[in-house]
Amino acid sequence: MPAHPPAPAPRATPQPWSLLLGRQPLIRRQVRGVLLASGLYLLYGAITLAQAALGLMPWPLAWALLAGSLALNAVFYVAVRSAAVAHGSDPGLARTQLTVGLGCLCVGYAAAGPAGSATLLVMVSHIAYAAFTMTPRQVWRLVAGCLAGLLLTMLACHLAWPARFPVALQASALMFALLAVPLIALLSQQVAQMRLTLERQRIALQAAHAQRA
Repeated sequence: MPAHPPAPAPRATPQPWSLLLGRQPLIRRQVRGVLLASGLYLLYGAITLAQAALGLMPWPLAWALLAGSLALNAVFYVAVRSAAVAHGSDPGLARTQLTVGLGCLCVGYAAAGPAGSATLLVMVSHIAYAAFTMTPRQVWRLVAGCLAGLLLTMLACHLAWPARFPVALQASALMFALLAVPLIALLSQQVAQMRLTLERQRIALQAAHAQRA
């Protein structure tokens, strides 16, 4: 009897996590970072809704801020998951997310009114995250832009709504920001420098190993 040809192997069904994160290890790691940031912004959005429930801002504004942040993170996810930015200067868009996030915090400061000073805590955490994605020089550029944006936001808010943003409250928040943000930036600079040193040592060891092989 003629031998029957072997049956074709069943095609592997992509797992849900593979569809969400991708198959390449580098892309998967970058997508995880984007999803982590998206989860954090979802929590920030929940706090924004709580502020609306407490009467600190109108509900339409709270929903608009939440929808805007989720839309931005969806754009970041698509860009990283599709590898559209894989060969750019910021492949995982981590630095871009931090920069855009600080801009969003300035908008949140203006929207929260008397509770806007609480957003400074999130601002400080963003400077801390920069240690893992930026060079020391980029960290200080981010700090300069952050403080300049905060100052301009405070001035604009006071000029537009002086009763809602009194000078004393604004000045107090600004002084704390001028103290806390540079201090955290110093720590971020040291961590970033250590990270870059370890990265250079790793590359040197790999080069030495390749020459011996």
